[in-house]
Amino acid sequence: MRHSPAVSGRALTEPDALKPACPTATTPGGLDVDDGVTHRRRFTCRSPPAAYVRGLCTGNHGRAALPDFMARLLDDLEAGGARMRFGLRVEEIMRDGTSAVTGVLTADGPLVYDHYVVSPGAGNDALRRQIPSLRQVHGVLGCWATVPNGTPALAHSLKVARRGHVAEDANITVGRDESGESVLMIGSGYGWTGGDPRTIDERKIEDIHAAVADTVEVLFPDAYERIGGRDGLRRTQRHCVRPWTASNLGVFEASAAANGAFVVTAGHNTGGFAQAPVIAEAVSHALRGVGHPMHTLYHPLRTSRVLHAMAGLGGAAY
Repeated sequence: MRHSPAVSGRALTEPDALKPACPTATTPGGLDVDDGVTHRRRFTCRSPPAAYVRGLCTGNHGRAALPDFMARLLDDLEAGGARMRFGLRVEEIMRDGTSAVTGVLTADGPLVYDHYVVSPGAGNDALRRQIPSLRQVHGVLGCWATVPNGTPALAHSLKVARRGHVAEDANITVGRDESGESVLMIGSGYGWTGGDPRTIDERKIEDIHAAVADTVEVLFPDAYERIGGRDGLRRTQRHCVRPWTASNLGVFEASAAANGAFVVTAGHNTGGFAQAPVIAEAVSHALRGVGHPMHTLYHPLRTSRVLHAMAGLGGAAY
């Protein structure tokens, strides 16, 4: 395994460090939508770009208009010797008598390495039973729909606020479909599913889809009509369940493996992409046995530690 702490550090301070991953970048911005009956279609610019890095751009919640970024990233990892396996589910964490991790058990048999980094998303029951910190991670459902990026085409991804609306905060992401055509992916919605991401109320998810459709119709009426209105848009509807924590901070926990470290990093909400460089830095530090601020700030027992410290200093504990 190669460690490149300098790269993750440069990603935070030197924009061009990431330029090879995405040579063309766009600048996201924001819109406020007044949902009053008489001013419904008056859109005003809310803020300067949420984040801008030459070669890598993210919106407020970490959404990125980077069509080739993941493909380039996977190619780079494989060129460095990484082996990619998809759809292989970990069923058990194997430990020795001292509780140090000795391997992971999968449908293909045990996998044994020096280091292990676990970031399971929401809803892996087997891992939740074996890793208590993952019980802090619950699912939050989000929906999106896709429309053609018509004429005039939207050049930049946007963040849209519709106060009081079911789709209150929407990400308008410029991307490409399977055929390479420019499209807009409009995503929004916050539906708590608890510890089981399969507990989805079909009536409520339809309410979120309808709210996203309303946002599409209001902001992009031509594209809405072109795709066939509500019926046409329904064919592009998708949803996912994102891993969240009640504090909106992720969980970071490092423990011993037989020949290295076992790292759990999870629950980064919708901001995981934006946090990725510093998370990578924290993981790299943990694998080398070096401290990092995230090891403390994102520790699963951070709240109880603070409260106990307050009580020890004579402060109130709540």
